[in-house]
Amino acid sequence: MKNIKKTLTGLFCGLCVSALCVIPAFAEEQVFVTFISGGVVTGQQVAKGASVTAPAATLIPGYTFCGYDRALTNVQANMMVNAVYVPTANGAGAIQAMKASLPTPAVTETTVAAPTAPAVQAPAPEANQNTLLQNQQAALASLQQAQQAAAAAQQAADTTAAQQAAAQQAADEAAKKAAEEAAAKKAAEEAAAKKAAEEAAAAQKAQNAGGSVPFTDKNGNSYTFTQHDWDTLMRVYGTEEILREHLLGDLIRAAEYFG
Repeated sequence: MKNIKKTLTGLFCGLCVSALCVIPAFAEEQVFVTFISGGVVTGQQVAKGASVTAPAATLIPGYTFCGYDRALTNVQANMMVNAVYVPTANGAGAIQAMKASLPTPAVTETTVAAPTAPAVQAPAPEANQNTLLQNQQAALASLQQAQQAAAAAQQAADTTAAQQAAAQQAADEAAKKAAEEAAAKKAAEEAAAKKAAEEAAAAQKAQNAGGSVPFTDKNGNSYTFTQHDWDTLMRVYGTEEILREHLLGDLIRAAEYFG
């Protein structure tokens, strides 16, 4: 019992350290494997889907260790693994049959001879069953505590993930708002630039309308073409297209200048 308490104490300390060292946002999902071997309880925490290495089996005088009753590869959930022993006196046939039936048989048969002194004889079957029952109950309590620690770690991870999602959403909304404001500012600047260009063009046209430009017709006669001349010709020809058909040389340039 002292060994069991010492082992469980180390196990619980390991669980507390493991729970404190969890990095909620990025840690792999973990599972807990409890080993019961000859009255000694140990535990290991491994990544889900990984394999677990069994500890060295506890030797029981008068019994042969045959293996474990659970597969130790691709561990998908918390589980309890029991070491399986057969009385050595049952013979090699019984030992081999037991090994063949186990999902994780022992690589070699580990046997400790039964002591001859009564004080260290192997426990009676009833006592051994009681001890195994006590060990299983202790292991179950350890497993429950490990599951509670894992649930607390998962809850912390979920909370952190939700906080990160909220922060990311806020960042995305801020970026979207900044982009919309930048687009609106650019559109306003483009509209202002367009308006300024239109106003400048209108001012230039108004300035041109009050001026004049010299031109020479096809016969070499020089004239000063004014806005009044343009308006008069427009009344004569009706449209700018017809008027342009009758204007040559500098007269065309003058028409384009005022048009």
